[in-house]
Amino acid sequence: MDPTGSGLLCRVAAWAALAVVSGMACARGSERRADGASVVVPADAGRQASGPDVASRPRLFDEARIEALRDEFLEQAAANRTRVCRRPVLRGETLPGPADDDLLAIVADTGPAAACRAAVYENGRVLVPLTRFIADSVPAGTPRRSPPPARPLDQPLGEFGEVFEMVEAACAGLPEAIRRAVGHEDACNPYLPGRRAMPRMREQVNVARAAGLLARRSMREGRLEEAGRLLMDALRLGQDFGRGGSWIGPMISTVAIRVLAGDVELLFNAPSAFPEGLAASLQAELTALLSSEPHPSEYFADDCLQVVLQDLLPSLMPAGWTPPGGWDVDKGPPNTVTGEGEASGDGEGNDVAPRDARALALLATRSVRERFLSACPRESTREACIDGIAAAVAALGDSFKTMVEGHELLEAALQPNPDGAALREQVVRLLVDATAITAMEMLARFPRETQTRTFWLAALRLHAAFRAATDAAGSCPTLAAFDEEPLLSARGDAPVGRLLQVDAGEASETYVVTIARPLWTPRPEDDATESHPFLLLRCPGARELPALPVPTAPAETVDAASRTSARTGVEEG
Repeated sequence: MDPTGSGLLCRVAAWAALAVVSGMACARGSERRADGASVVVPADAGRQASGPDVASRPRLFDEARIEALRDEFLEQAAANRTRVCRRPVLRGETLPGPADDDLLAIVADTGPAAACRAAVYENGRVLVPLTRFIADSVPAGTPRRSPPPARPLDQPLGEFGEVFEMVEAACAGLPEAIRRAVGHEDACNPYLPGRRAMPRMREQVNVARAAGLLARRSMREGRLEEAGRLLMDALRLGQDFGRGGSWIGPMISTVAIRVLAGDVELLFNAPSAFPEGLAASLQAELTALLSSEPHPSEYFADDCLQVVLQDLLPSLMPAGWTPPGGWDVDKGPPNTVTGEGEASGDGEGNDVAPRDARALALLATRSVRERFLSACPRESTREACIDGIAAAVAALGDSFKTMVEGHELLEAALQPNPDGAALREQVVRLLVDATAITAMEMLARFPRETQTRTFWLAALRLHAAFRAATDAAGSCPTLAAFDEEPLLSARGDAPVGRLLQVDAGEASETYVVTIARPLWTPRPEDDATESHPFLLLRCPGARELPALPVPTAPAETVDAASRTSARTGVEEG
């Protein structure tokens, strides 16, 4: 099973449920320490049965309950087919209808955008090292971050100038395609579960790189307004592809926005004079982007629906059934993907009937979704959301104890006896709770991942305000100016829930923007190894980051030029 595929988050819940009911998570006869106490699992706890005995036992679920669960999720899929995601158009005329067709054209396998993406991908070994400070090339005194800062516009290209010209020519039609895609007011992720099957999503990152390359050319040629509008549209495009859908869509969207942030940073740090009013108008557009930033609750509910449609319902439906919207690119009809079903609860030696195992997984997935949405309601800030999930996890019981208790009752519940119905309901509750506890503990980190996307938008808005203030005053603001208007208001990061932090940089007339509390850091011990997002504000008189010498050979590999995300499999440089 592809760990970066669709339904990543709730697949954890579903597969944990199937493992629990199969007895796979129960190490019988062994010990596990929980909260300092030793927990002994009886050797016969939840003893497995197989063959005809399982078929003759009472069921945990009657068919009417299974059908009700199935219909509940199918109704959600039907709602996604007509779902509307309204957000303001950044500028210009609003195009009619939903954005689906124009968004799909950006990532289609054919057409001008496809040729552009291919050119960017095939020449990544040249393009990335000459537009980003990669690996050990980051200047001394500059903190490490992912993606790394952009190289200056006067970076010598040497013999590779022709490569840049070829890619720019292949991407000549991309700005207009992006403008059309973001010109609709209704702009859901076109791959909402139930609406369309999920393709491989990495193409968004190549689109972001292409937009950045074109913006750099516009900046070099003095067309700063053109560069700014393209970059704002590209940020909106990345945001729209994360407006709902399973987890991988918002994750790739986050990577795309992080890639673009370095080019926007370069624009605002340009030593040449800005056209009058440009910085203020870009600040307004970044404010609009922030105000319509998708909330984690939107895509978490979709992630749960995706795994139900692709992984759980197929074995409960008649042969030949196809999920609404079709099979994801990494999926297909049951038993067509190597390894699929290994933990499905369908094999020999399970405690419960296969259909009961799937129904239990449906209940567990719904339980995790409801717990997540309760801890992270749509009106919450990102900080409140992450704190709410952490509090919900802290309040949960011990999943191992709960699971063992459920398995101890399972054997009795599946035997004919007067109290069987009540016991079976108790077993269902315990096993669903055990799964939810396990899944919530594992999922607590994930809302932090898209936190970086919100940070970049908020930090770029502050950068726009900084540039406007610098141009208006004709001098570099002091550090104290960030505690006064107009910069103080621009530091307010409403979606995140706290002010951005600004510190003096090592070089004179530079400032470093970070977030006071790095919510994306999962554990304190990771602080020394993980690079945290930051934005470099530079006054016009400050020293620029250095250029490389004229290159004579291409960079060795794309991997050396960019960090590959372990969660998305996408190169982020």
